[in-house]
Amino acid sequence: MSRELIALGPQSLVLRDRVVLIARPDTVPLQRLIRRYEGEGRLIDLTQGRGARAAVITDAGFIILSPLRPKTIAERFLEE
Repeated sequence: MSRELIALGPQSLVLRDRVVLIARPDTVPLQRLIRRYEGEGRLIDLTQGRGARAAVITDAGFIILSPLRPKTIAERFLEE
């Protein structure tokens, strides 16, 4: 397993290999999933009060809300 980190927000990093999905959080299926995960204590909000532009789902069963756009996060995956 790689130990490479990806920045998802201000001073917030996640292991690259743990990310399963990066999507916009404004779709109905993601909104349902976000509400469910929030109720279960598995939602991590990195937006610091700003709007969430991306929802990152990890293989550990968490959703991370990021103020960054999905495209920005994807570009960080491609950087070496």
